[in-house]
Amino acid sequence: MKTFFKNLILLAALTFATHATAYDFMVDGLAYNINSDSTTVTVTHENNSTPYYSSLSGDIVIPEEVSFDNVTYSVIAIGNDSFRYCYDLTSVSIPNSVKSIGNYSFFNCFRIPNIAISNSVSSIGNYAFSGCTGLTTVVIPESVIFMGAAVFSECMGLTSVDINNSVISPYQFSNCTGLTSFKIPNSVTSIGDGAFEGCTGLTDINIPTSVTSIGNQAFKYCNSLKSIDLPSSIKEIGSSAFYDCSSLIKIVIPNSITTIADQTFGGCAALKEVDIPNTVTSIGLGAFGGCGQLASVNIPNSVTSIGELAFSLCSNIVHVSIPNSVNTIGHLAFALCKSLRSLYSFIQDPNLVSIGSDVFDDVPKEACELHVPKGTRNLYVEADQWKDFLNIIDDLDGPVVPGDVDGSGKVNVSDVSVLINMILGIVDKDEQAADINGDGKVNVSDVTALINIILGIE
Repeated sequence: MKTFFKNLILLAALTFATHATAYDFMVDGLAYNINSDSTTVTVTHENNSTPYYSSLSGDIVIPEEVSFDNVTYSVIAIGNDSFRYCYDLTSVSIPNSVKSIGNYSFFNCFRIPNIAISNSVSSIGNYAFSGCTGLTTVVIPESVIFMGAAVFSECMGLTSVDINNSVISPYQFSNCTGLTSFKIPNSVTSIGDGAFEGCTGLTDINIPTSVTSIGNQAFKYCNSLKSIDLPSSIKEIGSSAFYDCSSLIKIVIPNSITTIADQTFGGCAALKEVDIPNTVTSIGLGAFGGCGQLASVNIPNSVTSIGELAFSLCSNIVHVSIPNSVNTIGHLAFALCKSLRSLYSFIQDPNLVSIGSDVFDDVPKEACELHVPKGTRNLYVEADQWKDFLNIIDDLDGPVVPGDVDGSGKVNVSDVSVLINMILGIVDKDEQAADINGDGKVNVSDVTALINIILGIE
């Protein structure tokens, strides 16, 4: 029995010691730790685990100064976990003396409707306001130079954000389903990984020319996003950046991009048009996989590799053009392209191309015409996978896509200018591509036909 009481006393002592080290003093229900300079304090939590405060509710005002034992301290920080799981807080006033807000400081305080972050704050820690589902508006001042990961993640009620600083950190607004539009200021240079992932209500976003990179999964699952302008300042778009943006209809990839990363536009089921610039050298794994409304793809001469599953499950695709520059085609690259009827391969020797397994799996090879360079039919007839096409036609000696007058591998406004110059006799280009209406002549009527193709009228 003595041993039992001795252990009980020891346990109580340890419990008290643990509790005592959580903070240095409390004033008006708030706990504080004295900082190493002995003149300032950090707001902290009462307990070291849930509940972090035994009872804290309603509106709280954090003072600029606090006095204890006849010493007055300046309140300069809100520490890690300070108000974590304080479900009954309804408002918080942060003074101008505070310079930093710690990790998980207001995590899951879901009754707070807004937070005023003062101009004195320079850093906000990881998950600081994550799970504050009642939060509707946020203003981030210019003074903030560091923001941790997922600061406002899971704030489903957030409808208005005013950013004045230069940081959009990883997962900063992930799963903020109430956001419908977002304006990124010119001060921002990069959009972090997963920054807007799961923002299913987002229909419009402005990306300024100051942005040079978009991180992995940055807009993943933003399935209400219909269009987006990517400025030419962007040099890097991360993997799965627009994955499953199922309402996205058109995307223009800037000519500053050299690599289309893995699954960048995968699952964009409504995507009807994509313009791949001739700066792109590689198309990654599943880059356009599952883009079921995509009707045609012209791959420019700059591309050397097409990744695994790159265009798989593009079930509506009718036309594909593969340039001679391609030396690698990955597994299942065009698998399940069941509507494919015209495949134009400018590859001079298919045996020199590294080709994965089942590249054209479930493509209707009996109905799809495979057009190849003149004099190469026998090479294709004997080449692995290419030989499975029943109708191999060696008729390619230049641009074959009607309207691709300049030979860039795509049909766009620049072709109109070249066509007009052809008619005027200023330039000499391939007449097969310039004869848009197929009447055997190159004249003004072809200009009208070309403009209609660009506008999607025919």
